[in-house]
Amino acid sequence: MRRIGLILSVVAIGIAIGGYVFFNGERKPPIRYRTAAVERGEIVSVVSATGTINPVVSVQVGTQVSGMIKSLHADFNSRVKAGDTVAVERPGAPVQTVTSFPDPFAGHAPKHVARSPEPEPVAEVVEVASAASASAAAAPATDPFAGLSAEDADVHRKAQRFARLLVDEIKLYNQAKVSEGRRNKDLYDRLKEDIEKSRVTFQKRYGNTAAASGDYFQKEVLRSLAEDDLSVMGANFRR
Repeated sequence: MRRIGLILSVVAIGIAIGGYVFFNGERKPPIRYRTAAVERGEIVSVVSATGTINPVVSVQVGTQVSGMIKSLHADFNSRVKAGDTVAVERPGAPVQTVTSFPDPFAGHAPKHVARSPEPEPVAEVVEVASAASASAAAAPATDPFAGLSAEDADVHRKAQRFARLLVDEIKLYNQAKVSEGRRNKDLYDRLKEDIEKSRVTFQKRYGNTAAASGDYFQKEVLRSLAEDDLSVMGANFRR
């Protein structure tokens, strides 16, 4: 009898627990939907990233004319368009004529000659100047590209001008380094990055042309940067 009562008690407790769980168990929240009217608009995508921004295409803008810059109207990352003035070149020195050169012997001339110059020496000077001018006019100018075709000669001349432009830009933006490098005879070590970058630029444009054999960039580096003194470039400069 006791056993039957124990079984009935367990069954009753189980039914009670089952009923509680069934009626008071965890309920999921109802699903709610939010609606909106369909409209036309722009799709905006935002990407967050860190790092260095590099241009897809980098163009080196320059001029075929060398000289000193008087004023700059654009800098790195400046926005320019066709027709804008980027730089103004400093005007060149006035052309000197024969009469504009000072007389190096004027200070040593006798006083009586200075007060009363004789006409004969003046006539002789004019004759000498005229003869020298005639001789200079008669001497033909040698063209280093005379034996080339007109097309190849034009490529050589353009390569020379481009090399001069690249080296002039190195000098313009590194004036202090140029002076120190010449003085300490380590010019190449101080300007290695600029020199090699410009060398690559020159090779890209003229490395596969008729002017490649001229080695104009190397010659211009020695002529303009080193002032025809190979020793100032330093031991690491490759000839």
